[in-house]
Amino acid sequence: MANNLRLTDPQVLTGLSTALGRFVAAIQQELQAASMEIDENQAWLQQRVHHWQAQLSKAEQEVARATNAVRRCQASASRDAQGRTRQPDCQAEKQELARAEKQFRECQANLRTAQTWQQRISQSVIEYQRESQRLRRLSADHTAEARSRLGQLSIRYAAVHSGGHAVASRIGEEVLRQLNVTRPVPILVAPMHFTVNAKYRKTVDAIYISDDFVGVTESQLLEPLIAHEGVHALYQSDDPFDEASLQALLDEEMVAHRVQLETWQRVSPTLDVSHLSPISRELFMAHRQLGERVAKPDGWKALRAELEADRRIIMSTKQS
Repeated sequence: MANNLRLTDPQVLTGLSTALGRFVAAIQQELQAASMEIDENQAWLQQRVHHWQAQLSKAEQEVARATNAVRRCQASASRDAQGRTRQPDCQAEKQELARAEKQFRECQANLRTAQTWQQRISQSVIEYQRESQRLRRLSADHTAEARSRLGQLSIRYAAVHSGGHAVASRIGEEVLRQLNVTRPVPILVAPMHFTVNAKYRKTVDAIYISDDFVGVTESQLLEPLIAHEGVHALYQSDDPFDEASLQALLDEEMVAHRVQLETWQRVSPTLDVSHLSPISRELFMAHRQLGERVAKPDGWKALRAELEADRRIIMSTKQS
């Protein structure tokens, strides 16, 4: 692999400080992209809430059905020839009721979790929107202050990148080259949504890695993420707007997931899992769970169906 991976974000920030007009356009694009991501994430959370509300309703019906079955069984007592009451065996009905009640409690817990995250994210969105509006005004109206802040950000990102350089220098350019991505595609570090580990952004033609993983020192854990997003960098697809473009994007997503899994299967045997940090172990589990999931019967089909459902919700939200 290449000896060095060029993480260009600090250089981009420095360049923008001397070309403020280009910076203003870029920051507006980034804010718009962030707004779209927020809408997607909120739509996904809303879908989760609706899903667990529906599951809870079904579970409640199952509890009622099982309760009635137990009552009917208990009411079916009979008397023998000597007039003694013979109690029916209702063990099966009681077991079914216990199972239904357990499922009901699980659905309640999952719904509470989804609603809790929905509330937290909504509050975070309000705070972000306030800050993003401030940044819009700053970038448009306060050139001198914008230049100063860019310099501060450049220093901050340079520090972040230097911390992860030992790992990044061993991956990235070679991964993209193997995918036939021949143009320079910078790999940047940035804060990301808690459900997202990495993302290719066409608007800036760059791959972003969550800053949660700055402390990850195992290249084997980052390489599958770059491989996945490298597929999107190769395709450079737009957001879907009709059935044909949706299916094309899903085809692309399946290729990206397969490349991610193949990369993980290739590099994971060399990974020493005995001393992983908590954040490294979290990433390790995410890779392993993908492999376990698609190894199940119809695992790839189920993954595509889930991705399609989420995408349809996002498309519906945008169209409305």
